[in-house]
Amino acid sequence: MIHYNSIKYYSIAIFFLVLILYCALYSSFALSQKNTITLAENDWASQQVLTHVIGHLLQNYGYKVNYQKISVKDQWGALSQGVVDVQFSVWQGTMSSKAKEFLANHRIIDAGKHLASTREEWWFPSYLKEKCPQLPDWHALINCKKLFLDTDTQRPTFYTGHWGNDDILRIRALSLPFVVKRLGNEDKLWHKLQSAYQKKQGIVLLNWRPNWTDKKLLGEFIEFPKFNDACLSNSKWGINPHLTHDCGSPSKGWIKKVVSYDFTKQHLCLFDKIKKIQFTSEMIADADAAAIKKQYSVTPEKAVRYWLERYPIIWRKWLNLDCL
Repeated sequence: MIHYNSIKYYSIAIFFLVLILYCALYSSFALSQKNTITLAENDWASQQVLTHVIGHLLQNYGYKVNYQKISVKDQWGALSQGVVDVQFSVWQGTMSSKAKEFLANHRIIDAGKHLASTREEWWFPSYLKEKCPQLPDWHALINCKKLFLDTDTQRPTFYTGHWGNDDILRIRALSLPFVVKRLGNEDKLWHKLQSAYQKKQGIVLLNWRPNWTDKKLLGEFIEFPKFNDACLSNSKWGINPHLTHDCGSPSKGWIKKVVSYDFTKQHLCLFDKIKKIQFTSEMIADADAAAIKKQYSVTPEKAVRYWLERYPIIWRKWLNLDCL
């Protein structure tokens, strides 16, 4: 017969054994979670390539990396809730309003600017200046509006993706006779541009610098009234005393990195390393070039490898990690 005390001791031993196993499993899970980094992946080429570049480097240092495909609009909530850890490409022209809002509320953390400056603006092919010499002055959009008619609607049309809504506010503030047509992803935007370029047709669309078009296509940005921060919030500023957004985008805008608040608590060392990552304009343009090659049978892995092979000295300085 088994003595009662023996059963009691066995039960206590089993309890502690289960507790130890549970703690070990939980610790292993927690460590795994702590070493998993989720990166925001948006829908334009240079952002995708450079995000995968950094993700590749992190994986080499033992981190597990998740790529979260997410729109610019949805990324802010995901970052503030810790669903996404890092966004490497926050561009001033299309993202500054939301970025400032979430940074001011300490829902996301600024991880520093890149060396590159950017411009995100209405853009047209240079051959249109023969038909409308007033270009690139923004008044040409009114005086030469027939150059920019959409073939389906026969209305002057500005083509863009689904990044930001400031263009509609600008159209109203400057009384432009234009409608906005959102083509969705970047590939459709470039297809529309290249089709117009081949036929020497009129077109005005969202473009940005640095980008692959810098060296491949001749074109210029529309020169709207000069940008000022007050333009976005103070209706009395600028040429329209009743509405905001009566100006262009910054001609030398910033690009910065942001991380979630939780990320800075869990990965303080890695956060300090991310601050040192600084893309130049050339690096971003090369990422776009790699992505364009990718469309013609080059795999995403080869696009990343192409970029890493061009800048080995620089990226080795960024992530010389001893965090683990």
